[in-house]
Amino acid sequence: MLFLFAVMYFDELSEAFEDLSNIAGRVVESEKNLANQLKQREELMAELDDVELDEEELEATVELLMKSSPNRIKLNTELDKLYSKMRG
Repeated sequence: MLFLFAVMYFDELSEAFEDLSNIAGRVVESEKNLANQLKQREELMAELDDVELDEEELEATVELLMKSSPNRIKLNTELDKLYSKMRG
Protein backbone atom coordinates (compact mmCIF):
# COMPACT_ATOMS: atom_id res chain seq x y z
CA MET A 1 0.00 0.00 0.00
CA LEU A 2 2.80 2.39 0.88
CA PHE A 3 4.54 1.61 -2.42
CA LEU A 4 1.37 2.47 -4.37
CA PHE A 5 1.07 5.76 -2.50
CA ALA A 6 4.73 6.56 -3.24
CA VAL A 7 4.29 5.82 -6.95
CA MET A 8 1.18 8.02 -7.15
CA TYR A 9 2.93 10.80 -5.22
CA PHE A 10 5.97 10.77 -7.50
CA ASP A 11 3.76 10.69 -10.60
CA GLU A 12 1.96 13.80 -9.36
CA LEU A 13 5.28 15.50 -8.61
CA SER A 14 6.62 14.58 -12.03
CA GLU A 15 3.55 16.06 -13.69
CA ALA A 16 3.83 19.24 -11.61
CA PHE A 17 7.52 19.63 -12.50
CA GLU A 18 6.74 19.10 -16.18
CA ASP A 19 3.99 21.75 -16.09
CA LEU A 20 6.34 24.14 -14.33
CA SER A 21 9.08 23.48 -16.88
CA ASN A 22 6.76 24.19 -19.81
CA ILE A 23 5.53 27.44 -18.32
CA ALA A 24 9.03 28.54 -17.32
CA GLY A 25 10.20 28.03 -20.91
CA ARG A 26 7.39 30.18 -22.25
CA VAL A 27 8.04 32.85 -19.63
CA VAL A 28 11.66 33.18 -20.66
CA GLU A 29 10.68 33.62 -24.30
CA SER A 30 7.87 36.07 -23.78
CA GLU A 31 9.23 38.19 -20.90
CA LYS A 32 11.77 39.93 -23.10
CA ASN A 33 9.13 40.77 -25.72
CA LEU A 34 6.71 42.03 -23.10
CA ALA A 35 9.40 44.20 -21.48
CA ASN A 36 10.25 45.76 -24.84
CA GLN A 37 6.57 46.46 -25.58
CA LEU A 38 6.02 48.03 -22.17
CA LYS A 39 9.13 50.18 -22.55
CA GLN A 40 7.95 51.46 -25.93
CA ARG A 41 4.51 52.24 -24.52
CA GLU A 42 5.95 54.06 -21.52
CA GLU A 43 8.22 56.11 -23.78
CA LEU A 44 5.28 57.02 -25.99
CA MET A 45 3.04 57.94 -23.04
CA ALA A 46 5.79 60.09 -21.53
CA GLU A 47 6.26 61.83 -24.86
CA LEU A 48 2.52 62.41 -25.29
CA ASP A 49 2.24 63.73 -21.72
CA ASP A 50 5.36 65.85 -22.24
CA VAL A 51 7.09 64.18 -19.30
CA GLU A 52 10.82 63.61 -19.30
CA LEU A 53 11.86 60.17 -18.10
CA ASP A 54 15.47 59.14 -17.84
CA GLU A 55 16.48 55.57 -18.60
CA GLU A 56 16.59 54.60 -14.92
CA GLU A 57 13.02 55.78 -14.29
CA LEU A 58 11.84 54.05 -17.43
CA GLU A 59 13.46 50.74 -16.44
CA ALA A 60 12.02 50.99 -12.91
CA THR A 61 8.53 51.56 -14.32
CA VAL A 62 8.84 48.63 -16.71
CA GLU A 63 10.11 46.34 -13.93
CA LEU A 64 7.19 47.37 -11.72
CA LEU A 65 4.74 46.55 -14.51
CA MET A 66 6.49 43.25 -15.23
CA LYS A 67 5.86 42.01 -11.67
CA SER A 68 2.19 41.59 -12.53
CA SER A 69 2.68 40.15 -16.01
CA PRO A 70 0.42 37.22 -16.91
CA ASN A 71 3.49 35.06 -17.48
CA ARG A 72 4.81 35.60 -13.97
CA ILE A 73 1.37 35.01 -12.49
CA LYS A 74 1.16 31.66 -14.31
CA LEU A 75 4.64 30.76 -13.15
CA ASN A 76 3.86 31.62 -9.52
CA THR A 77 0.61 29.65 -9.72
CA GLU A 78 2.45 26.57 -10.97
CA LEU A 79 5.08 26.98 -8.26
CA ASP A 80 2.32 27.12 -5.64
CA LYS A 81 0.79 23.94 -7.08
CA LEU A 82 4.15 22.20 -6.96
CA TYR A 83 4.78 23.28 -3.37
CA SER A 84 1.37 22.07 -2.26
CA LYS A 85 1.95 18.68 -3.92
CA MET A 86 5.37 18.42 -2.29
CA ARG A 87 3.82 18.99 1.12
CA GLY A 88 1.42 16.18 0.42
